[in-house]
Amino acid sequence: MSIAAQTASALIRAGIVAGEAVALSGWLSRALAAFRGRLCPVGWALLLAPFLTPPLLVSYAYSRIALALVVTPWSHHFLYATLLFLKLAPVATVVRWIIPSALSGEALHVHGMLASRSFVERAKFSMRGAWPGAWFAGGIVFLLAFADFEMASLWSLKTWTVAIFDAQTGGMSFAETLRLAALPVSVQIVVLALLLSRPSRVPMRSAARPGCRSRFAVVYLVLAALVVCGVPLIVVSVQAVAGLPSIVENFVLGNEIVASMLFALGAAALAAGLLRGAHASRVLVSSSRQNEHPTTSESGDASVFASGRKVREGGTPSPALGTSALPGVPGLLGPLIVALLVLALFQIPLLRPAYDTPLPLLLALTIILLPLALLLSALLQKGHASPMRHIACQLGSRRLLYDLESQPRLAAFALLFCWAYFDFTASSLLAPTRFTPVFVRLHNLAHYGQTAVLSAMMLAAFAAPAALLLLTSVAGRIYAHRDGR
Repeated sequence: MSIAAQTASALIRAGIVAGEAVALSGWLSRALAAFRGRLCPVGWALLLAPFLTPPLLVSYAYSRIALALVVTPWSHHFLYATLLFLKLAPVATVVRWIIPSALSGEALHVHGMLASRSFVERAKFSMRGAWPGAWFAGGIVFLLAFADFEMASLWSLKTWTVAIFDAQTGGMSFAETLRLAALPVSVQIVVLALLLSRPSRVPMRSAARPGCRSRFAVVYLVLAALVVCGVPLIVVSVQAVAGLPSIVENFVLGNEIVASMLFALGAAALAAGLLRGAHASRVLVSSSRQNEHPTTSESGDASVFASGRKVREGGTPSPALGTSALPGVPGLLGPLIVALLVLALFQIPLLRPAYDTPLPLLLALTIILLPLALLLSALLQKGHASPMRHIACQLGSRRLLYDLESQPRLAAFALLFCWAYFDFTASSLLAPTRFTPVFVRLHNLAHYGQTAVLSAMMLAAFAAPAALLLLTSVAGRIYAHRDGR
């Protein structure tokens, strides 16, 4: 199959996955907004579990089923597209939650009373109201599905990402590899240009309507988390039981796990630092403009409470999304293309001495993390101006400040750390000699099939960052509660 045919196949598949994710995300975002009490964190955890599950874990656990379906290509591709949809639907839901529909429940009710009762008219009206969030959600999911490599690689799927990766690692000249990538990269650039050409502002968030079917949303979230996260963990854990003694006697992944952790820590810190610096500069520019053209005479405390009130009630819209999303645009090209571009950068004579150093991989991982970091930053900023946080600052309560500010930031950093830690694509192309990340080795071994020892090695690789993050969380909570008020 030629690269053009593989690109067309990926284009159709990504379009279907994006359309399904957008259709589901509107309903899920409204259901999540209606969750209250303990159901709220549980719902968000179930939503994000499929997206945060390492692709290697999913593809490895289902590899026997996937390879058995090779004889029937349509079922093989259907399984792949289904798992892609389940993994990426959370991304669309988060985007739709950040950019809610401009239509309130009251507006929909009035339109239903006054407008035509035809299905087409109602659909057009609903689409116009949901357009900004649906547009960005669909575009981002399309790009992620179109550029997927890690799940497709282990299942021997013929996609353009697998073809280009195999060409690069198989000895093809770098110039020829870039020529092969020209067509799919052109598709990605066109989609990115369409996304950024739609200037839109975040609309006001309306109150959640009680008619949202939260129970059905919980059922879907549980099933999706079970299929993408629960079943692979169970499969690997059961297989790993017989291989644990061998791993304990001769643990050979220490250096690789340490390398992955160091790269992940550095990339997460750089991505978070870059976004914080960009946000600080925007705040500084905004403050200087407000000083030049004051529009309010509120006192400091009153303005803080007013801003919190606007966030709750859906006040002033945020700046245009196209401008604020610019730092994350290169990362949306996918790990494979980012790695190839970084590889080309370090072929320049001036940078060639740094080629076999940690710098190329660190740079690529930072670029890959920026889109996720932007989403997390938007979520954190929604709660930054809340009155509760202002009261905690006034009281000087270390415990409250940790719960309201430090803990969400630590959780966001942990997500960035894990996303970089589980990377395989960029690590396999850019990792320096004698500093190989753990998932490069595990992915290569996984091509030989499922074994008890390999499952035990994977379980150890997955458990290492979980243990580190658990210890960090416990230490932070002890510090916050020590002599806390």
